[in-house]
Amino acid sequence: MTQWGSFLFLGAVLVVIGGIAGVFGGDYEIGGVTVHIPDLATIAERDTTAGESISVEEQMRRAEEATRLRAAEMEDSIRQVYDAHAKTMTENISAGKSAMHKVDSIRFSASDSARLYRHFFTTSDVAISYPGNDPSYLFPALRAMRGATDHVVSVFHYGDSQIEADRITHLLRDSLQAMFGGSGPGVLPLWQPIPTRSVKQSLSDSVSTFFAGGIMGSRGKVNRYGARQIASHLAGQEVTMNITSNDNKSYSHVRVYAGKVGELTVTVNKETKVVKKAKEGVEYLDWTFKARKEIEIDLGGTAEIYGVEVDGGKGVSVTNVPLRGSDGLYFSRCDEKTLSQMLRSLNTRLILLEFGGNALPVLTDSAGVRKYADGFGRQIALLQRLCPEASMIMIGPADMSVKVGTKMQTHELLPYLTKELRRTSMEHGIAYWDMYTVMGGWNSMPAWVEHKPAWAAPDYIHFTIRGAHRIATILWRNILMTYNYMELRERLGGDEGEASEQ
Repeated sequence: MTQWGSFLFLGAVLVVIGGIAGVFGGDYEIGGVTVHIPDLATIAERDTTAGESISVEEQMRRAEEATRLRAAEMEDSIRQVYDAHAKTMTENISAGKSAMHKVDSIRFSASDSARLYRHFFTTSDVAISYPGNDPSYLFPALRAMRGATDHVVSVFHYGDSQIEADRITHLLRDSLQAMFGGSGPGVLPLWQPIPTRSVKQSLSDSVSTFFAGGIMGSRGKVNRYGARQIASHLAGQEVTMNITSNDNKSYSHVRVYAGKVGELTVTVNKETKVVKKAKEGVEYLDWTFKARKEIEIDLGGTAEIYGVEVDGGKGVSVTNVPLRGSDGLYFSRCDEKTLSQMLRSLNTRLILLEFGGNALPVLTDSAGVRKYADGFGRQIALLQRLCPEASMIMIGPADMSVKVGTKMQTHELLPYLTKELRRTSMEHGIAYWDMYTVMGGWNSMPAWVEHKPAWAAPDYIHFTIRGAHRIATILWRNILMTYNYMELRERLGGDEGEASEQ
């Protein structure tokens, strides 16, 4: 065979193998050399700008501008409608026609703004995607927070190591509490394995502690963890838990959640309560006292402690639940009764689920991605059944890089993973927010690492505090926009207001 004939033959072989691999993907040996060819689903999800550098400053400026301007317009529309209705009520009845004409014209202006917002929710790549493209999915949770003037509404943010130390959660907590009131850092574990920004916490002695998932420690044989996904077992010893506010907030209410009680004695600020008889399910003990920034809790006896809720007796409480190394598929391994009782007793109205990154290292093809996404869908369905009052937002994973040759590059299955997590979120009727796209998409992580000051850590996976603040700002503004849109809809007349947008 001539030299050119050899080249043509080899080229034909590569074309055939490439065609097969394009459908099935995998590793193929050619002349003693192993070649990896991704499947078509993986290739199709890659951004056409793969490998190009991006300006993260410009990307985040664009995302923030998209939410900032519309939020301002929305607030103006709400004020206009409110002022117009207020004026109509005080107009002389003889001038009612002209007054109502003015109201109608302002209603038209407000409806225009509402249509603008609906366009944003349904078309912007930085917006939360709502089931059925309907932002009203989040209205029940937002109305519950708005009405929390004499009680507490809970928000839970479950995630992997990306949210450790209150990253992302901290800004959401501060923003929600500034808007709706509240001071609670949420449910704290008896023993805190990772320091958090909201409180300083210590325990006088070690206790056996079990985790629902991740790599921080062992799982319990009975799988009772409660809503905090961590359980500490008292076995007759006495311990003292100290809590000090790190953000200048004061607390006036403590609730201790326990189960399988033999005899439990708990003293909070020198007021003692005792549980002597075990019963099925979750026990809880309450204390209300004058607001303070430091709390001392003494516990002794035999019991499983599922967490300590600390708050101000009203407003919004936001719990940060990071499980390092977890893929998020652990809810179905938990005791359902314990989890459901605790979520519902906490009046949980919003659950954020931020997972996916830890699944990538073990995913090898698009079929594996779909299987993982379907598995996560089962976790969503379980939480919907156990806590039907809660709305949910799935937060897709951030960009994460792996070394390809000498360069750091987006994991090839990550874009497809984000698409599949969106799919399963929509199929189960919950909201989805694409953090990967918001931060810039394919190969954006290196730019976040190299930003001055750094917005991501040199592991090319985790945000720094500054980076987490930037990404959380976009998520919070999405929630704020949804709230403002809800208020505008209410001013326009509820369902009639929606109809007037069409």
